Amino acid sequence: MTIENYIVLAVGFVAVVCGPLIVRNRVKVFQLISDTQRALGGAVGRAVAAGSSPFWIGFAGVGLMIIGLVAIGAGIFGRDV
Repeated sequence: MTIENYIVLAVGFVAVVCGPLIVRNRVKVFQLISDTQRALGGAVGRAVAAGSSPFWIGFAGVGLMIIGLVAIGAGIFGRDV
């Protein structure tokens, strides 16, 4: 295995660990993001924050877990070229 495989494994493990944390705390993460959008985005930020929901934060957390699993697979089964 090369250094790239180890880097991909590390990134994959971090993604797999962070994904469930994001899903579990999606309401808190959503509140933080929407408050920041309202404060920094002006009228556009308020409109964007009003149209979103915590569901999409959870969806992103699940996507992060899937990306982590793919990265772990690539790190384990990836070949040297």
